[in-house]
Amino acid sequence: MKPTFFTRRTLLRTGTVATPALLTFAAHAQTQLPDKALRIIVGFAANGGADQMVRAVAPFLERRLGRHITVENKPGNTGSAAGDSLKNGPADGSVIAFMPSTTLALSVASADVKFEPLVDFAPLTAVGTFETALAVTPKAGVRTLEEYIEWTRNEDAKRRRVGMALSDSLLQMYMRSIGREIGVTLDAVAYRGSAPLVADLQDNRIAAGAGGVTAFLEYHRGNRLRMLAVSGPRRLDLAKDVPTATELGHPTLLTEEWYGYFTSARVPLQIQQEWNRQIRAAIAVPEISAQIVRAGVQLENSTQEVAAARMAAHIKMWKDRMDSLGLKPTN
Repeated sequence: MKPTFFTRRTLLRTGTVATPALLTFAAHAQTQLPDKALRIIVGFAANGGADQMVRAVAPFLERRLGRHITVENKPGNTGSAAGDSLKNGPADGSVIAFMPSTTLALSVASADVKFEPLVDFAPLTAVGTFETALAVTPKAGVRTLEEYIEWTRNEDAKRRRVGMALSDSLLQMYMRSIGREIGVTLDAVAYRGSAPLVADLQDNRIAAGAGGVTAFLEYHRGNRLRMLAVSGPRRLDLAKDVPTATELGHPTLLTEEWYGYFTSARVPLQIQQEWNRQIRAAIAVPEISAQIVRAGVQLENSTQEVAAARMAAHIKMWKDRMDSLGLKPTN
């Protein structure tokens, strides 16, 4: 996909910087970031939840830093291309990536992944948490998780097909976890992105799908699919009608993923700290934070230390889960 360049002329023409909060900053703030064009890598297709959150932040950063900002989409394999870009990219701080924790988990679940987050990445800030949701096609005629479980026990094998926009390795783990908890052997179907999964759910080409709430929220609110449960510890403010798996008696399905900004661990610490300062300033702008929240994310705006601790704990959680299921990294 052709990168999107945010320039001052473009922003003025589109009105992106017209809000009062954005106009309070000078166009050429002092910064230690490289005096060159900067890139933000997103390991998912344009117009998805991750892409939209980055594009809410990028125009503000460009204006504040006085630098060209390129948002570069590299979809495929649960965002692994973003991780590859950081590991193999420049060490001057000109490239950062916006990644979910599921991308980090590839290092545990897939033998083909070449990056090691705890070695190769420097977390800049945790942006917020998101939950996994189980959603069904409206044509299934089920409205609760228990109804879905009974519905899948029918002889029709198509009812047990569950789509996910994840790599095969993570897909296997998720389906094994869910199937073991509800007592049904589910048939995992891999999708290249959430958009085709949502389309198939709406058109009844697949019975159910599991994925980040950001992928399903808009369609659930429009009654074009139905979310049966979310995996986090609390109900979402934007979908209070959807219960948590714990409420429904399935606490082992509790999982809370998160989004963050990262750069290469080879980038000097002072540059990492500058990115943290600038990104946190962007997220603090009410107009920008509101867009992130609307994507179904529970907002955070953390220090590097908090983000690093979260990354280490999350990778340990994935390793423990793999071990508990008796799974090994797949090729």
